[in-house]
Amino acid sequence: MTRYRALLRRPIAALLLLTLGACHSTRPMDRIPGANDEARLRLSDMGAAMMAPVIGPGVTGLRGTIVAADSASVRMSVVAVVDREGLENRWLGEQVTVKREFITGYDQRDLNSFKTVLVVVGIGFGMYALAAVASGGTDGFLRAFTPTQGR
Repeated sequence: MTRYRALLRRPIAALLLLTLGACHSTRPMDRIPGANDEARLRLSDMGAAMMAPVIGPGVTGLRGTIVAADSASVRMSVVAVVDREGLENRWLGEQVTVKREFITGYDQRDLNSFKTVLVVVGIGFGMYALAAVASGGTDGFLRAFTPTQGR
């Protein structure tokens, strides 16, 4: 069993780290973000239409880091654009300037502790079960789920 644990240790750690990115929730910011703040800009319908040649059609929001902001516009290093269905398409940090009149609000991402714990526990249990199956179930894990005659 220890050989299987050693083989699975790095893949388990990598999988757990990858899943943590999916355990976020978005909520409106209680302030206007400034330079170096991470935020999601919500675009108005007019803003989405006017910005379409730069960010693509059907985009309703931008996620990234504010590079500069003044009374007329916000410049952002964009890591993702959000479409009408709420799906994100990754970007590589390209800088985009958006006029403030095109922005309807700002959101921030927060780590959702409950979802994170559920995902980590679920993956941990799944990897434990996989290790038990790979080792032939010698630690009794599979015996609990294996039907026996006379039951």
